Amino acid sequence: MVFLLLSIVFSTATLLLFRFFHQWKVHNLQAITLNYLIASSMGFLFFGSLPHYDLLIQKTWLWLAMGMGILFIASFFLLALSSQKAGVSATAIASRMSVIIPVTSGFLLFGEKATFLKITGILLALPSFYFTLKNEKKYALSFLGFLFLIGAFLGVGSNDFLIKYADYHYLDNDLPLFLTVVFFVSMLSGLFILMVKWMQGQIIFHPRNIPAGLLLGLVNFGATYAIFQSVNSIESSTIFPVLNIGIVLLATLSELLFFGRKPGRENYLGFVLAIMAILFIAFG
Repeated sequence: MVFLLLSIVFSTATLLLFRFFHQWKVHNLQAITLNYLIASSMGFLFFGSLPHYDLLIQKTWLWLAMGMGILFIASFFLLALSSQKAGVSATAIASRMSVIIPVTSGFLLFGEKATFLKITGILLALPSFYFTLKNEKKYALSFLGFLFLIGAFLGVGSNDFLIKYADYHYLDNDLPLFLTVVFFVSMLSGLFILMVKWMQGQIIFHPRNIPAGLLLGLVNFGATYAIFQSVNSIESSTIFPVLNIGIVLLATLSELLFFGRKPGRENYLGFVLAIMAILFIAFG
């Protein structure tokens, strides 16, 4: 339970950092790429040394870690593009509702029990996301914006599913090394994109992106490590709904404290539904 609470705090901190990046005029791609360098370095520290090629090539999960590394950074970009084309609230709702992907897989693939209370809590979670995140701003959703919303939904949901899949089938004592490979591949993918854009004259490097990427990397590693530790002891049909609801509630509370957001009646309804959903899922 401690790791679940930490994953909620760190994941929410990641969202807040992206909000502050806009105010600090941080270049997202540069900060995200540096973030993965820091996160992979943290993995090296946890592992205790640089992994040798002969050790890595023997790991049956190597292909999965490499694929997740590409998907991790791709999902980050999809979230950013979706926020720009479809709006922040719509993107937040789509990414949180992706909880149905790991939850359904938990019931179908990992032998988790679908109790009445748990199903009721999950059904309450979906409208709680909508009402909690709803605001008065209206967006004219284009077809491209809709596609980015679908991409954000599938990207976040697939990440959550693969985290459980990796833990269930492959990981024993290899978590630090596994995360190191995931983050390292994400960094390489980001560097490749950066170099292409730099050669095309689309990017100017700025020193202010360095501390932003450093802070994001520490928080991102903490969030991912805590989530992996949580799925090791808690069913995915429990952890991911509670995790997503907790992120939404804490993020909304943070907006009240730091950005002066004023909740409406529908937001309060979302808060109540979210708390009810957490209770049903926790005791289911």
